[in-house]
Amino acid sequence: MEQMYVIDNREIGARVKAARKNLGLTQGQLAERIDLSENAVAKLENGFMAASLQTLVKLANELGVTMDYFLAAGGGEPGETEDLALALLRGMDSRETALVIKLISALRVYFSES
Repeated sequence: MEQMYVIDNREIGARVKAARKNLGLTQGQLAERIDLSENAVAKLENGFMAASLQTLVKLANELGVTMDYFLAAGGGEPGETEDLALALLRGMDSRETALVIKLISALRVYFSES
C-alpha cells in the first residue's frame, strides 16, 4: 500500500507535543534546541502555526523521530510507536535500556499466552 503524506498543522503539532513530552522536555528546552522562541513552539504544538520544512527537520533530529512521524496520514501509523520508543530509549543508559528490553520481552510472552 502506498504511503500518503499530509500537512495537517494540528496533527503535526500534537505529534511534536507527544514526542517532546516523551523525552521530558519543556517547550522552552525544545525551543532553545531548535532555535525557535518558546511562543513559536507553543503555537506549533497547538496547530496555530505551520512548521517550515527546515523546522520539521530540526524537530525530527532533536526528538529522535522520522519525518514520517510528522507527515504520515492517519494516526497510529506503524512507525509512530516505534519512533516514540526509540526516542525514549535514546535518553537511557545501557542498564536502563537492558531493563526495558527485558520488560518488553516478558510482556510479549505474557500476552502471547493470554
